[in-house]
Amino acid sequence: MRWIGSAFHAGRESSTGAADPQFDSTEDIDFDHEAELTNSGKYAIATDERGGGVVPPGASCSPASDLKQGNGGLHACRIDKLLNRRPTSATDAFSSYARNGKGGKAIYRAPIRTEAQASLCTAHVFQQIPGQNRIFMGWYSQGTQVVDFTENANGTLDFKEAGYFIPTNANEWVSHIFKVDRNSDGTFTYYGVASDFALGDGGRSTVDVYKVTLPPPPAPRGRLAGTGEGFAPSSCLARRVRIGNRNIGRLKLGQTRARTARRGRPLGARITRKQRVLRYCVKGPNRRVRGVAVFDGKRKMRVVLSNATGHKRKKIGAGSSRKALRRKFGKRLRKIGPGLRVIRASRKSRSRAMCATWRSPTAGWPTSPRRCVRTCGVPSSASTWSESG
Repeated sequence: MRWIGSAFHAGRESSTGAADPQFDSTEDIDFDHEAELTNSGKYAIATDERGGGVVPPGASCSPASDLKQGNGGLHACRIDKLLNRRPTSATDAFSSYARNGKGGKAIYRAPIRTEAQASLCTAHVFQQIPGQNRIFMGWYSQGTQVVDFTENANGTLDFKEAGYFIPTNANEWVSHIFKVDRNSDGTFTYYGVASDFALGDGGRSTVDVYKVTLPPPPAPRGRLAGTGEGFAPSSCLARRVRIGNRNIGRLKLGQTRARTARRGRPLGARITRKQRVLRYCVKGPNRRVRGVAVFDGKRKMRVVLSNATGHKRKKIGAGSSRKALRRKFGKRLRKIGPGLRVIRASRKSRSRAMCATWRSPTAGWPTSPRRCVRTCGVPSSASTWSESG
């Protein structure tokens, strides 16, 4: 083991017997209950259990009065900014904090959704899902809290609430996930257990088993050495990508299936040896938007397509009208089947683009008649193309 540094916090001033810590929960940690490295290894996340493990000032709360001296939260610091010496001031100590996108300290405090009650109201034990930037944790009277965090390219980190589960008169100390299912649409289903402890008039002394399906979480920016990918979310294509003669973004004709999968995780639970089609999500709120790669028997990519409106070449793509296609490509636009139009490339090109239209919404690709719904590429040597692919 090797010590690489520390993130300092003021804690409680025992020498003077002060009831309140010098800094409230929006500024510093009073009682550090737990700390973990993120999946990327670039940050450490710690819980501030002020008011729970240390009283006074206590940690009761209600929507009308948020007790910042008593209610804790999640705090993030940067590993590359840890100090290997004692800080000279509070400002010096706070330099280890990660910053959020707005420039403030990366701190998350759960919204208060209950009335004042006997149980405490502060952060407690948390669990990061392996391979994901998603946290499940017990928050006493605020039940189970699910928190996502995004590691931004500029080194900042943003917390965001992803969900919650608050039983009546809750006093939850732990909320732990024991099973994760990866769904074909990119979402994840989590099975968890929450322990509730009766303390005086608060709590229920129960064990709650729950199941929840949530949108895909943010992906870690890198992976800590020696760890596996865990339940890493799918690697979505960008809303706008560079489209060339043989590629739509990172999906490139002739590329092997193994290399394609390494460059970005597709949708679905796992990749089988016989699997010929890989589907990719596209960033944005619409889950029906997809990128698709089709492979031949030699596991080489033979067809690549997308129905994302931002995936266009020469201003042509999903949503383009047939009239616009005719105006742009003239006689090169040819009908090859019911509802299918192919744009034949020049003889020098090794690929051709393809657009498909439907007279009515079908197969989960809703569109108005005479509208292009996919941008595709197939090798010029291919004589046929199957719609089912």
